[in-house]
Amino acid sequence: MNDIMELQPTLWRTCRILASSPRLQLLRALQESGTASVSVLSERAHLPSAKGSLHLRALNSRGLITATPKGRFVYYTPIANPSVTGAAEILNALNMAISACMTDDEIIHYITAFTHQRRITIVGKLNTLSCDPETLAVRTGISLPALLRHIEKLQARDMVSPDKSRLELRIPNNLFGHALLDTALKN
Repeated sequence: MNDIMELQPTLWRTCRILASSPRLQLLRALQESGTASVSVLSERAHLPSAKGSLHLRALNSRGLITATPKGRFVYYTPIANPSVTGAAEILNALNMAISACMTDDEIIHYITAFTHQRRITIVGKLNTLSCDPETLAVRTGISLPALLRHIEKLQARDMVSPDKSRLELRIPNNLFGHALLDTALKN
């Protein structure tokens, strides 16, 4: 039973997949094209077809795009898999970021706030209380040294207040960061 649970898409695993400039370039190409083949998308993202295919399969595995085989070709569509929790919200947030002309680095800046399950746990706890690091360590079950490392990453990504003595959740003023935070709080 645990093996099945571990294979289900989770926010932190999805964010790890998205924290990649080539994958974001493929999503940009897909947003512009609508539906397109691996070769067309790879060309637009300036990638060899084999690498483009690997990246597209990774995005598809997280439910962010839909693959349709037609003969010996595979066509991808920027439609989230409805059976994957949170995929539609993340894809909508990404489309919003791409439409707002955010760079890959700007998108990755916010995505990497949620590339570890512990950071999602920390954000969830800080959503209901503000406290000192020691109290948060007890409430989350994360060791203080590990907690402080994750807090630093969240602070650098504008998700936690810079005051180390009183930790509070911050709402990013960026729509993409805000959408990701909302998705993390639903987990």
